Amino acid sequence: FFFFKQKTAYEMLRSLVGSEMCIRDRYQELLSSSCSRKFSGLEVYYCYACSPQEMKYINKDEKTIKICKSFAIKIWSPEDTEEDITKPTNKFDDCGMFKYWDEQNSKQPIVPSKEFPDIQAFFDTLQPPFYEGYKIIIVDSTNDQDCFLYGKMTFVSQLVIGLTLCLYTVSYTHLTLPTIYSVQISVVAVSLKKKQCV
Repeated sequence: FFFFKQKTAYEMLRSLVGSEMCIRDRYQELLSSSCSRKFSGLEVYYCYACSPQEMKYINKDEKTIKICKSFAIKIWSPEDTEEDITKPTNKFDDCGMFKYWDEQNSKQPIVPSKEFPDIQAFFDTLQPPFYEGYKIIIVDSTNDQDCFLYGKMTFVSQLVIGLTLCLYTVSYTHLTLPTIYSVQISVVAVSLKKKQCV
């Protein structure tokens, strides 16, 4: 029999490289800790750089990222209805957001429905970490060949999102050995990309 010491949340967190830590920090600067796991679409958007297909939808020369309209709706609309992306949303108002992108007022809370008239204004203000300055293009397609689609997130990407945003508050001391092992492998696989936190 082989015996392995199970990892604590702190020990697993230390294995995350700079890119995942940067994504986690940026997301925590936007929302309070009590709200950070409430919006799955927003989590995926912020962890765009976690996706193994991230390069498929960007144009480095034009500095654009193409995301599918259905994904934009998932981020923005409380009821997943198309028309909501063209107007303010109250989806985040109960939590509020912090204006971290404004260095002078980075801790200032805002009411998102008052700050952003539509999702394009939100995208123009907040791009995923490592893609600051990129223009988000909403593509009216449900084909993942054309644009980034929420439903096509891989298991590894979803796992990294959970690790980067959640490990600091959750203890994994009761996870089974196979789960712990798969978590470590997945983190290493995604961490191969070298990025600099800015």
